[in-house]
Amino acid sequence: MAPSEPRPASAVEATPTRVPEDFLGYVVRRSSMAITERFQARMQRHGLRPLTFTVLLLIRGQPGITSSQLCSLLDLQSSNVVGLIRELESRGLVGRQDHPQDRRAWGLRLQPEGEELLAAAEPDACAADAEAMPHLTPAELSTLRQLMCKGLGLAGRPAP
Repeated sequence: MAPSEPRPASAVEATPTRVPEDFLGYVVRRSSMAITERFQARMQRHGLRPLTFTVLLLIRGQPGITSSQLCSLLDLQSSNVVGLIRELESRGLVGRQDHPQDRRAWGLRLQPEGEELLAAAEPDACAADAEAMPHLTPAELSTLRQLMCKGLGLAGRPAP
């Protein structure tokens, strides 16, 4: 080939260059790290971990929920949830009651202390989302949340 003739593009040059941001797994992982870091710091002020906050939300939203229902919703083993429920009970945040349809099961309800703690922690949870995604408007953050839920097949409902 003479020096003045153009060289054919190699296979590497012909392939579009991809960067990590082109892959959802990378972006989701980075987002998760940013959100989790801020969320944990804010929940620590209330003596909560992300899982305990989530369990309190689920119990408040579904009074009478059983531990086996929590296991299904959270994709956790029963042994993990039982210990968590005991911890929440010992802190006076959650109480058990007879389940109306299943005499072998206990329904869970928030105690007044649990209601108060959750009410105090919720604004911090919302702030953690906004802090983790400072370049998004509230409307964009809401859209992102809705799209992630849709992609995961989670029941959609309007953001609060």
